[in-house]
Amino acid sequence: MKVDHVSFAVENLHEALAFFTKYLSAEVKTPPSPGYDGRFNFANLKIGPFKIEFLEDGGHDSFVKKFLDRRGAGFHHITLYVDDLEALVARLEADGIRVVDRWSAGGWKTAFIHPKHAFGILVQFWERPKQESA
Repeated sequence: MKVDHVSFAVENLHEALAFFTKYLSAEVKTPPSPGYDGRFNFANLKIGPFKIEFLEDGGHDSFVKKFLDRRGAGFHHITLYVDDLEALVARLEADGIRVVDRWSAGGWKTAFIHPKHAFGILVQFWERPKQESA
């Protein structure tokens, strides 16, 4: 397992990026872009070797809007790369840990541990397509 990034929900993506680049020497790696379903926007930046993702509602009833309405801006999730998502999910579920929001496309696979089963933290797992893992 390897940490890929931590993710934060923000009210305004452009303002957050401007602040982090101006005051924290962050470098934008992925400029603001629509998310996988077009209902939210995201951007990635790096501070030193660390990748940070910002999430913003895209003007729709997205998971980001629901999160911001419930909790306000702040930490959203941590993403970890794994080699065998199916085996990990099977082990987690066998131990009674709730896994939610499974998704796959183009060889990429993802799943999340529900925060109630991970001390209030939303944990995302990503498995890369086999050709990209090598």
